[in-house]
Amino acid sequence: MENNFNLLPNSPCQLCNSVGGELILSNSLYRIVHVLDPDYLGYIRLIINQHIKEMTDLSLSDRHEVFSALMSIERVLRDELNPDKINIATLGNMTPHVHWHIIPRYVNDKHFPNPIW
Repeated sequence: MENNFNLLPNSPCQLCNSVGGELILSNSLYRIVHVLDPDYLGYIRLIINQHIKEMTDLSLSDRHEVFSALMSIERVLRDELNPDKINIATLGNMTPHVHWHIIPRYVNDKHFPNPIW
C-alpha cells in the first residue's frame, strides 16, 4: 500500500509521529487505520494527514470527501460486522489533530450503552 503521508517523529502530536493503528488505506487527504483493541472489534480511525486542529480548517471539498469516507466506513462495518450501533466521534481534546473514531458497538461490549472512554 502506498503511504501518502509523512510522519514527523519529533512532533509532540501523537497522530503526526505515528500511523495511529494498522494502516488500511491512505490517500493524500487522510489515512484509515484499524485500532487493534481486543474489546472493540472493528474499531477504525480516519486521520487527516496534515496537522489540522479543526474540521472547519479543511476546504469544503475536503470536508465532503471526508464525510463520504466516514459513511463508506460505516456502511462496510454494518454490512460485515452487523453491530447493534455505530459510534462516530471526533474529540481532539487530548490530541488536537482532526481525526474520527468509528466504533462498532454491541449490547454485550465492555461499556455499552456508554461511550468507550
